[in-house]
Amino acid sequence: MAEKGHGALHELQEEIMISRQVFGIIVLLITGGIVVFLVGLLAIGGLFALILFSPLFIIFSPVLVPLGGFLFLTTAVPLGLGVASIFAISWIYNYVEGRPPVGAEQFHHARLRVLDAASRIKHRAEEYGSTLHGTVQDAASVA
Repeated sequence: MAEKGHGALHELQEEIMISRQVFGIIVLLITGGIVVFLVGLLAIGGLFALILFSPLFIIFSPVLVPLGGFLFLTTAVPLGLGVASIFAISWIYNYVEGRPPVGAEQFHHARLRVLDAASRIKHRAEEYGSTLHGTVQDAASVA
């Protein structure tokens, strides 16, 4: 008798599972149909808007095209500068913290070259200054 009750419970669970699947398919079909209908409305509305506003765009294009370029530049340039500044700040932070960011080796090599060039220029300037000082003293002693 326990097996008979167990079999009935199993059959009931299978029927519930099948009804859930059928319900899910019905809900999927209804929502899919609604989405397809809305996409169709948007496509038809966009087509009508294109038909209606194309002559206006052609008439006003000498004004709209430069305006569009100006608006693009006024929004794209600050966004690009913002992204570049965030990247630069991140790079500097990682460099100061001792974590080698991308390009740190080239930066370090360039820094050493600049320091070496600066020390050579300083040394040459000191030599030139002492030579000039000696020449001035010789000229003053002659006069």
